[in-house]
Amino acid sequence: MEVMPNGSKYWRMKYRFGGKEKRLAFGVYPLVSLALAREKARFAKLELIDGKDPGEIKKQEKLIRRIASSNTFSAKLLVPLRQIENDGQHETANRAKRAAGQVMRYAVGLGLADRDPSQDLKDALVTARANHRAAVTDPKELRKILLVLIAIVAPRK
Repeated sequence: MEVMPNGSKYWRMKYRFGGKEKRLAFGVYPLVSLALAREKARFAKLELIDGKDPGEIKKQEKLIRRIASSNTFSAKLLVPLRQIENDGQHETANRAKRAAGQVMRYAVGLGLADRDPSQDLKDALVTARANHRAAVTDPKELRKILLVLIAIVAPRK
């Protein structure tokens, strides 16, 4: 049990995994009983014996519960799109969203789905900013550039 300066009490367990010291929380006293905290600690120690990090397992279970509670295609689609986006591939994430939208529109057409939930993610992803380039608009200047390019590509003999 860990007692905080403000008087609150938490069931926690310190452990080492991968050479690092970590802590795992089991709940707040008195909502979680001593027996339940001991049972959770026992399961965590069994995971450690199997070579698994109980903290990571708890995070994965929490993520699975959160996704399952939302239980929508758009929420499940947003997770992988965010992973692609976090890698810095904003355009790839937007293309993947468009591809998923095409699949969903096809499913709507076949009567397998009611609507396209990828449209709910319209503003959820970062869009790549357009890079405007300077352009030559004067025909005389364009002629000079074309002559230089022709000379480079097809040199005179």
